[in-house]
Amino acid sequence: MTAATVLAGIVMLAAAPPAAAIVLSEPAPTPSPVPPQMGGRVQVPWAGLAMTFPTDWEVRVKRPPGRVDEGGATILFARGPDDSKCLLDQYDPATVENWEDVGIEAVAELRIAGQPAKRYDNMWGGGSIGVSAYAVYAPAVQYSLLCTAPVAPDDRWGSIATSLEFLPPEDLA
Repeated sequence: MTAATVLAGIVMLAAAPPAAAIVLSEPAPTPSPVPPQMGGRVQVPWAGLAMTFPTDWEVRVKRPPGRVDEGGATILFARGPDDSKCLLDQYDPATVENWEDVGIEAVAELRIAGQPAKRYDNMWGGGSIGVSAYAVYAPAVQYSLLCTAPVAPDDRWGSIATSLEFLPPEDLA
């Protein structure tokens, strides 16, 4: 090896940036969806609540939102064997319209998890599908449980809606 070759190698190494300065950046991987679970009591600690579904239902708990878009976030989605579906959302009542804001009148007033609530039935579809929504008015946030099926059950999903419970602080960790 000649002195010129060695000198050229030293010059190239000296001109190269330090290894610590070379950083490769790749986008963060998209988290895989939370696998579904069977019904029963389902806790969602990030939302501070639990609900109970029939044991033959499949429930998908959503990941905590990075930020809440347009005032709301989906908490969970559940599907029953008879093609029943329920979607539970939480939202900011100051930014999201409720059913009465769009002209739908409540068919029942009740209390769910110690909070005032209302039930709305057959909001669309002219009765061709069974649909009910429950709005639960908790302080600073509201919850909406929307359930549909080809034929609504006799209790209009009331047994699911009234199973909503707010978790005590020790269960939120």
